[in-house]
Amino acid sequence: MNPKELLEIAIKDATCLLIPDAAKKVFTGQGYMNARLEDIIAAAGFAKPSFYSYYPDYEATFNILAIRGMNARALMTGEADDINLKIRGGC
Repeated sequence: MNPKELLEIAIKDATCLLIPDAAKKVFTGQGYMNARLEDIIAAAGFAKPSFYSYYPDYEATFNILAIRGMNARALMTGEADDINLKIRGGC
């Protein structure tokens, strides 16, 4: 890959991580049932079309946070295997 392609990938990966991080803050502050997709999008600093280019729906952001939590637990307890390590929890 050339440097431009690597930069584009790095930017996409970093941007992809902003949404679950914003979702975590919104879910923590408002609770899952009270949080709205618009709140997550605003907290991430995105427009709605941009959100959908990374994630299919509201529930996907919660699922990604659950996957991250399971991966963190697996790593801390030494239960991680190749499958767990391959689940990125994101885009």
